[in-house]
Amino acid sequence: MKVPEGKTIILTIVSHQMKDERLRWAVNITFKGGLEGSDAILPITVEDGLGQPIPAAVFEFAGKDLRVRDGKSSMTYGDFIKGKHKPGIWLKRRGEEPVPGSLTFA
Repeated sequence: MKVPEGKTIILTIVSHQMKDERLRWAVNITFKGGLEGSDAILPITVEDGLGQPIPAAVFEFAGKDLRVRDGKSSMTYGDFIKGKHKPGIWLKRRGEEPVPGSLTFA
């Protein structure tokens, strides 16, 4: 697959609703225009329910545990394709229960 030049596709994944907004989260995975090849890097941003970058966590997605630092992570396009049908989307933060999430459409 190749993302058309001049287009950007962003997948947004959000947590299930939590009473404490700090435990909620939103993840954006960006597919930049012209992206192609399994080694292409997909930048990922991770924010809490207040819109602040999450300093440290593990984002479980597409069968991978992706390390989050300062609200950022990444994965290769090849890993995304390999794991696109794997269940389980979680954000895991030290000292907190893991919080599940799901893909959303705006």
